[in-house]
Amino acid sequence: MLQKSWVLWVLAVMFAIFAMFWQKVSGPTYPVRITEIIGESEFNTKLLRSYETTDDLPVNITIADNNISGLVKWRRLGAGDDWAYLEMVRNAEILTSSLPKQKSAGKVEYSVILQNGDGKLVLDNQGLPIIARFKDPVPSQILIPHIIFMIFGLIWAMRTGIGALASSEFQVSKITTTLIMLGLGGLILGPIVQKFAFGAYWTGWPLGSDWTDNKLAAMVLAWIITLILTIKKQGLARIFTIIALMVTLTVYLIPHSMGGSTLDYSTGETETGMQK
Repeated sequence: MLQKSWVLWVLAVMFAIFAMFWQKVSGPTYPVRITEIIGESEFNTKLLRSYETTDDLPVNITIADNNISGLVKWRRLGAGDDWAYLEMVRNAEILTSSLPKQKSAGKVEYSVILQNGDGKLVLDNQGLPIIARFKDPVPSQILIPHIIFMIFGLIWAMRTGIGALASSEFQVSKITTTLIMLGLGGLILGPIVQKFAFGAYWTGWPLGSDWTDNKLAAMVLAWIITLILTIKKQGLARIFTIIALMVTLTVYLIPHSMGGSTLDYSTGETETGMQK
Protein backbone atom coordinates (compact mmCIF):
# COMPACT_ATOMS: atom_id res chain seq x y z
CA MET A 1 0.00 0.00 0.00
CA LEU A 2 2.84 2.39 0.87
CA GLN A 3 4.54 1.71 -2.46
CA LYS A 4 1.28 2.25 -4.33
CA SER A 5 0.66 5.54 -2.52
CA TRP A 6 4.17 6.72 -3.41
CA VAL A 7 3.54 5.99 -7.09
CA LEU A 8 0.24 7.87 -7.02
CA TRP A 9 1.92 10.92 -5.48
CA VAL A 10 4.60 10.89 -8.19
CA LEU A 11 1.92 10.72 -10.87
CA ALA A 12 0.01 13.55 -9.18
CA VAL A 13 3.08 15.79 -9.15
CA MET A 14 3.86 14.98 -12.80
CA PHE A 15 0.30 15.75 -13.93
CA ALA A 16 0.29 18.96 -11.88
CA ILE A 17 3.59 20.14 -13.38
CA PHE A 18 2.35 19.46 -16.91
CA ALA A 19 -0.97 21.25 -16.26
CA MET A 20 0.71 24.32 -14.76
CA PHE A 21 3.33 24.46 -17.52
CA TRP A 22 0.72 24.20 -20.27
CA GLN A 23 -1.52 26.87 -18.74
CA LYS A 24 1.44 29.22 -18.43
CA VAL A 25 2.93 28.85 -21.91
CA SER A 26 -0.42 28.75 -23.74
CA GLY A 27 -1.82 31.91 -22.17
CA PRO A 28 -2.13 35.30 -23.90
CA THR A 29 0.33 36.96 -21.49
CA TYR A 30 3.23 34.55 -22.09
CA PRO A 31 6.07 36.18 -24.10
CA VAL A 32 6.22 35.52 -27.84
CA ARG A 33 9.47 33.64 -28.48
CA ILE A 34 11.02 34.09 -31.91
CA THR A 35 13.98 32.54 -33.72
CA GLU A 36 14.74 34.19 -37.08
CA ILE A 37 17.45 35.03 -39.59
CA ILE A 38 18.05 38.40 -41.24
CA GLY A 39 20.97 38.73 -43.59
CA GLU A 40 23.58 36.39 -42.17
CA SER A 41 22.52 36.90 -38.56
CA GLU A 42 20.45 34.34 -36.66
CA PHE A 43 18.93 35.50 -33.38
CA ASN A 44 16.56 34.44 -30.61
CA THR A 45 14.34 36.87 -28.78
CA LYS A 46 11.19 37.16 -26.73
CA LEU A 47 8.66 39.96 -27.02
CA LEU A 48 6.65 40.71 -23.89
CA ARG A 49 2.87 40.47 -23.63
CA SER A 50 2.48 41.57 -20.01
CA TYR A 51 4.06 44.37 -17.99
CA GLU A 52 3.51 46.51 -14.92
CA THR A 53 2.07 50.00 -15.06
CA THR A 54 5.08 51.41 -13.19
CA ASP A 55 7.28 51.63 -16.28
CA ASP A 56 7.37 51.57 -20.07
CA LEU A 57 7.38 48.14 -21.67
CA PRO A 58 10.87 47.29 -23.00
CA VAL A 59 11.34 45.93 -26.52
CA ASN A 60 14.85 44.51 -26.88
CA ILE A 61 16.42 42.50 -29.71
CA THR A 62 19.93 41.11 -29.30
CA ILE A 63 21.59 41.05 -32.73
CA ALA A 64 25.27 41.80 -33.30
CA ASP A 65 25.21 43.04 -36.91
CA ASN A 66 25.54 46.85 -36.76
CA ASN A 67 24.03 47.13 -40.23
CA ILE A 68 20.65 46.00 -38.90
CA SER A 69 18.28 48.69 -37.62
CA GLY A 70 14.80 48.43 -36.19
CA LEU A 71 11.45 50.13 -35.76
CA VAL A 72 8.61 49.34 -33.38
CA LYS A 73 5.15 49.75 -34.92
CA TRP A 74 2.49 50.19 -32.21
CA ARG A 75 -0.83 51.66 -31.09
CA ARG A 76 -3.23 51.38 -28.16
CA LEU A 77 -5.61 48.48 -28.64
CA GLY A 78 -9.18 49.53 -29.38
CA ALA A 79 -8.48 53.26 -29.01
CA GLY A 80 -8.83 54.14 -32.67
CA ASP A 81 -5.23 55.39 -32.87
CA ASP A 82 -3.19 55.48 -36.06
CA TRP A 83 -0.08 53.34 -36.10
CA ALA A 84 2.97 55.04 -34.61
CA TYR A 85 6.63 54.13 -35.14
CA LEU A 86 9.47 54.20 -32.63
CA GLU A 87 13.06 53.96 -33.77
CA MET A 88 15.12 51.34 -31.95
CA VAL A 89 18.44 52.53 -30.54
CA ARG A 90 21.51 50.33 -30.72
CA ASN A 91 23.40 49.69 -27.48
CA ALA A 92 26.31 47.40 -28.36
CA GLU A 93 24.63 44.18 -29.58
CA ILE A 94 21.14 45.20 -28.46
CA LEU A 95 18.49 47.10 -30.39
CA THR A 96 16.21 48.66 -27.81
CA SER A 97 13.03 50.69 -27.54
CA SER A 98 10.05 50.90 -25.20
CA LEU A 99 6.29 51.27 -25.42
CA PRO A 100 4.58 53.93 -23.28
CA LYS A 101 3.13 52.55 -20.06
CA GLN A 102 -0.66 52.33 -19.87
CA LYS A 103 -3.23 52.30 -17.10
CA SER A 104 -4.16 49.01 -15.49
CA ALA A 105 -5.79 46.62 -18.02
CA GLY A 106 -4.71 48.90 -20.87
CA LYS A 107 -3.41 47.04 -23.91
CA VAL A 108 -1.09 47.91 -26.76
CA GLU A 109 -0.52 46.05 -30.01
CA TYR A 110 2.87 46.09 -31.67
CA SER A 111 5.34 44.46 -34.03
CA VAL A 112 9.05 44.94 -34.67
CA ILE A 113 10.44 45.73 -38.12
CA LEU A 114 14.12 44.89 -38.67
CA GLN A 115 15.91 46.28 -41.70
CA ASN A 116 19.20 45.33 -43.34
CA GLY A 117 19.79 47.33 -46.51
CA ASP A 118 16.97 46.35 -48.83
CA GLY A 119 15.95 43.42 -46.62
CA LYS A 120 13.14 43.64 -44.09
CA LEU A 121 11.90 41.24 -41.40
CA VAL A 122 8.70 41.71 -39.38
CA LEU A 123 8.56 40.13 -35.91
CA ASP A 124 5.01 39.54 -34.69
CA ASN A 125 2.70 36.80 -33.42
CA GLN A 126 2.16 34.50 -36.39
CA GLY A 127 1.21 37.31 -38.72
CA LEU A 128 -0.75 39.30 -36.15
CA PRO A 129 0.39 42.17 -33.91
CA ILE A 130 1.62 41.21 -30.46
CA ILE A 131 -0.84 42.32 -27.76
CA ALA A 132 0.57 43.35 -24.39
CA ARG A 133 -1.49 44.13 -21.29
CA PHE A 134 -0.45 46.30 -18.37
CA LYS A 135 -1.25 45.53 -14.74
CA ASP A 136 -0.64 47.26 -11.43
CA PRO A 137 2.01 45.67 -9.18
CA VAL A 138 0.88 42.97 -6.73
CA PRO A 139 2.73 42.82 -3.37
CA SER A 140 4.89 39.71 -3.10
CA GLN A 141 3.41 38.89 0.33
CA ILE A 142 0.07 38.38 -1.45
CA LEU A 143 1.24 36.96 -4.77
CA ILE A 144 3.65 34.31 -3.42
CA PRO A 145 1.16 32.65 -1.00
CA HIS A 146 -1.47 32.73 -3.78
CA ILE A 147 0.86 30.82 -6.10
CA ILE A 148 1.96 28.35 -3.41
CA PHE A 149 -1.60 27.47 -2.36
CA MET A 150 -2.68 27.03 -5.99
CA ILE A 151 0.29 24.74 -6.72
CA PHE A 152 -0.30 22.49 -3.71
CA GLY A 153 -4.07 22.61 -4.25
CA LEU A 154 -3.54 21.28 -7.77
CA ILE A 155 -1.18 18.55 -6.56
CA TRP A 156 -3.70 17.40 -3.93
CA ALA A 157 -6.49 17.51 -6.49
CA MET A 158 -4.46 15.32 -8.86
CA ARG A 159 -3.60 12.89 -6.06
CA THR A 160 -7.21 12.63 -4.87
CA GLY A 161 -8.58 12.11 -8.36
CA ILE A 162 -5.91 9.60 -9.38
CA GLY A 163 -6.58 7.68 -6.17
CA ALA A 164 -10.26 7.42 -7.13
CA LEU A 165 -9.28 6.24 -10.63
CA ALA A 166 -6.85 3.64 -9.33
CA SER A 167 -9.21 2.15 -6.73
CA SER A 168 -12.19 3.00 -4.58
CA GLU A 169 -10.02 5.44 -2.62
CA PHE A 170 -11.73 8.77 -2.00
CA GLN A 171 -10.63 9.97 1.43
CA VAL A 172 -12.43 12.88 3.04
CA SER A 173 -9.11 14.26 4.32
CA LYS A 174 -7.59 14.57 0.85
CA ILE A 175 -10.70 16.19 -0.62
CA THR A 176 -10.86 18.59 2.33
CA THR A 177 -7.18 19.49 1.92
CA THR A 178 -7.73 20.09 -1.78
CA LEU A 179 -10.65 22.42 -1.07
CA ILE A 180 -8.78 24.32 1.64
CA MET A 181 -5.78 24.91 -0.63
CA LEU A 182 -7.86 25.91 -3.66
CA GLY A 183 -10.13 28.02 -1.47
CA LEU A 184 -7.27 29.92 0.15
CA GLY A 185 -5.29 30.32 -3.07
CA GLY A 186 -8.16 30.90 -5.48
CA LEU A 187 -11.20 32.23 -3.64
CA ILE A 188 -9.45 34.32 -0.99
CA LEU A 189 -6.00 35.34 -2.23
CA GLY A 190 -6.96 35.21 -5.93
CA PRO A 191 -9.48 38.07 -5.73
CA ILE A 192 -7.00 40.11 -3.66
CA VAL A 193 -4.34 39.61 -6.35
CA GLN A 194 -6.85 40.68 -8.99
CA LYS A 195 -7.87 43.73 -6.98
CA PHE A 196 -4.26 44.91 -6.83
CA ALA A 197 -3.61 44.13 -10.51
CA PHE A 198 -6.84 45.29 -12.15
CA GLY A 199 -8.93 47.05 -9.51
CA ALA A 200 -11.70 44.46 -9.00
CA TYR A 201 -12.01 41.50 -6.65
CA TRP A 202 -14.24 39.36 -8.88
CA THR A 203 -14.90 39.70 -12.61
CA GLY A 204 -16.50 36.32 -13.27
CA TRP A 205 -20.20 35.40 -13.27
CA PRO A 206 -22.48 37.15 -12.43
CA LEU A 207 -20.40 40.35 -12.44
CA GLY A 208 -18.48 39.68 -15.64
CA SER A 209 -17.22 37.02 -18.02
CA ASP A 210 -13.62 36.58 -16.95
CA TRP A 211 -12.70 32.99 -17.84
CA THR A 212 -10.16 32.75 -15.02
CA ASP A 213 -12.73 33.51 -12.34
CA ASN A 214 -15.43 31.36 -13.93
CA LYS A 215 -13.26 28.28 -14.34
CA LEU A 216 -11.99 28.63 -10.76
CA ALA A 217 -15.59 28.73 -9.50
CA ALA A 218 -16.44 25.62 -11.54
CA MET A 219 -13.44 23.74 -10.18
CA VAL A 220 -14.14 24.59 -6.54
CA LEU A 221 -17.84 23.75 -6.95
CA ALA A 222 -16.93 20.32 -8.33
CA TRP A 223 -14.81 19.56 -5.27
CA ILE A 224 -17.48 20.88 -2.87
CA ILE A 225 -20.03 18.47 -4.39
CA THR A 226 -17.48 15.66 -4.16
CA LEU A 227 -16.83 16.41 -0.48
CA ILE A 228 -20.54 16.46 0.38
CA LEU A 229 -21.18 13.15 -1.35
CA THR A 230 -18.11 11.55 0.22
CA ILE A 231 -19.08 12.63 3.73
CA LYS A 232 -22.56 11.20 3.16
CA LYS A 233 -20.92 8.05 1.76
CA GLN A 234 -23.20 8.02 -1.25
CA GLY A 235 -22.50 5.62 -4.09
CA LEU A 236 -21.74 8.44 -6.51
CA ALA A 237 -18.84 9.76 -4.43
CA ARG A 238 -16.13 7.99 -6.44
CA ILE A 239 -17.68 9.04 -9.75
CA PHE A 240 -17.87 12.66 -8.65
CA THR A 241 -14.25 12.52 -7.46
CA ILE A 242 -13.24 11.46 -10.96
CA ILE A 243 -15.49 14.15 -12.46
CA ALA A 244 -13.84 16.74 -10.18
CA LEU A 245 -10.46 15.58 -11.45
CA MET A 246 -11.62 15.97 -15.06
CA VAL A 247 -13.00 19.44 -14.31
CA THR A 248 -9.67 20.42 -12.73
CA LEU A 249 -7.68 19.16 -15.72
CA THR A 250 -10.04 20.98 -18.11
CA VAL A 251 -9.62 24.20 -16.14
CA TYR A 252 -5.83 23.99 -16.41
CA LEU A 253 -5.96 23.13 -20.11
CA ILE A 254 -7.71 26.47 -20.74
CA PRO A 255 -4.99 29.13 -21.13
CA HIS A 256 -4.59 31.49 -18.19
CA SER A 257 -5.97 35.06 -18.46
CA MET A 258 -8.34 34.28 -21.34
CA GLY A 259 -11.17 36.82 -21.43
CA GLY A 260 -9.48 38.84 -18.70
CA SER A 261 -9.67 42.53 -17.86
CA THR A 262 -9.32 44.97 -20.75
CA LEU A 263 -9.42 48.76 -20.57
CA ASP A 264 -11.93 50.34 -22.94
CA TYR A 265 -10.16 53.55 -23.96
CA SER A 266 -13.37 55.15 -25.22
CA THR A 267 -15.13 54.91 -21.85
CA GLY A 268 -12.27 54.51 -19.39
CA GLU A 269 -14.02 51.42 -17.98
CA THR A 270 -12.49 47.98 -17.55
CA GLU A 271 -14.33 45.16 -19.30
CA THR A 272 -13.97 41.38 -19.27
CA GLY A 273 -14.54 38.62 -21.78
CA MET A 274 -13.10 40.64 -24.66
CA GLN A 275 -11.16 38.27 -26.86
CA LYS A 276 -8.47 40.65 -28.03
